[in-house]
Amino acid sequence: MNKPANYRYRDLKPGDAYSEAWRRVYQRECAFFSAMFAFVAGAGVGMVIDHFGVPLAAKMLISLAGICVFILALLYQYSPCPRCKRAYNRMWWYGGLVYRSTCARCGLPKWAPDDPEKGEG
Repeated sequence: MNKPANYRYRDLKPGDAYSEAWRRVYQRECAFFSAMFAFVAGAGVGMVIDHFGVPLAAKMLISLAGICVFILALLYQYSPCPRCKRAYNRMWWYGGLVYRSTCARCGLPKWAPDDPEKGEG
């Protein structure tokens, strides 16, 4: 069994067959990890200022941020594969694996610029 090639997002070119689909996946990935970092930082600040009698509105804002992180995580988890158009990262028995190197269903390598099986044939 051949090991999939190591593709990188930054190596994609605008004319590649899957570049637009991968760009959307990359945007969702960046949004999720940025929101997660902001939520963790905000929750840390919230725990520190909780000792100073923070109003309930601040705690509600942190809870709302947590809900936003959850929604962004779902959007990222269910990003469609450029080849099969089904969720790239998600299959019910895999749980929430974020760092898949290939599509859970069709095996397309992550960040592949074109269909690697197209040339075999």
